Amino acid sequence: MSILTRRGEGSLVGQEAPGRWMDIPAKREKGSLPCRKAHVYRGSYRLRIYERPEFGGQMMEFTDDCPNVYDRFRYNDIFSCNVMEGYWIFYEQPNYRGRQYFLRPGEYRRFSDWGGFNSSIGSFRRIMDF
Repeated sequence: MSILTRRGEGSLVGQEAPGRWMDIPAKREKGSLPCRKAHVYRGSYRLRIYERPEFGGQMMEFTDDCPNVYDRFRYNDIFSCNVMEGYWIFYEQPNYRGRQYFLRPGEYRRFSDWGGFNSSIGSFRRIMDF
């Protein structure tokens, strides 16, 4: 599944496959937008994060957005997670900044499973529509 994110005026960032990003020139006609809402998710949200790979170490469960992982989890790194319900975005930095990772329901045994270059996650939030 391709994921497109608008980046500035005139370009999109697309993910062909986990960890494989590409720039796509956004060709706009007058009055049109290159991105549009495709799906609204109205279910519940549940996410478990772990301090070690393979669901090891300290675990914490979330059902809401987290603007600062360290403030809530007391760790700077998330090595694995289990998205039990809903769709989520991980951000490398606090307050929803930096590189983003899209997570759908499933098990992510190590950070590379969600396309991460390292285990540093500063914040995450639920995706209400995409």
